[in-house]
Amino acid sequence: MFTISDIETTGLNPSVNEIVQFAYLRLDDNLTPLQSGCMYFWHPKMIWGAEEIHHIPEALAREHADEFEDNLRRMYTILSGADVVGHNCNSFDIPFCRQFLARHGLRDMNVNNGYDTMSIYHPVFKKRMKLENLAQELGITEEIITMCCNMWFGENSHAHDARYDVTMTELIFAQALRTGVL
Repeated sequence: MFTISDIETTGLNPSVNEIVQFAYLRLDDNLTPLQSGCMYFWHPKMIWGAEEIHHIPEALAREHADEFEDNLRRMYTILSGADVVGHNCNSFDIPFCRQFLARHGLRDMNVNNGYDTMSIYHPVFKKRMKLENLAQELGITEEIITMCCNMWFGENSHAHDARYDVTMTELIFAQALRTGVL
């Protein structure tokens, strides 16, 4: 089973910045989707900085303030012991999640394996590529991404939204498995 995940944050420093959105898609070993979800994080001491890049208004995250503790536990449970797939996940997402959860009292979050699509495709293209550029290079169109995102998450989203990025990552990972890149 694989867990495709992505986070959107208030900044790049996991010691002080916060996760504002976490999306995931669980797949069985045949890459059949089993479960998807998206959660938002907001607390009163949070310094907001997610709207310019991620187009996530603080008001949207604030609507989920009463879910903060439950969402922390859910995210911890989803990632703990999972085979996590993400784009730049081994260098950024997984360590950021680990520190974020620990700062909020959930220590020792460890994933089983991290499958990083940036690293997987580095030998193919001989460079590190942004998620959108990698999808484009592999012929994965916006229409396909949007269709799958709507199917798995039930609503429209866009690049730099964790649901959309999870969808792109899943399509890229599936192609890596189908073509023998991984």
